Amino acid sequence: MDLFEANVMAFGDGDNDIELLRMSSHSYAMENASPALLQVADQIAPHHKDQGVLTILEDYLGYRKKGW
Repeated sequence: MDLFEANVMAFGDGDNDIELLRMSSHSYAMENASPALLQVADQIAPHHKDQGVLTILEDYLGYRKKGW
């Protein structure tokens, strides 16, 4: 399988995620991420306690919660 940078969306919250985010074309640090990771990420996702990854993916895919 060919995986191209343009097809990669990555999320992280710690310094161990820095390289992952650098390799991704859509990089998100969680709101509660380490200061170093916040500097690397292109975008900030909501706090993990607020379902930040789910929120970003729903927005990206065009889904909206319907109250269930």
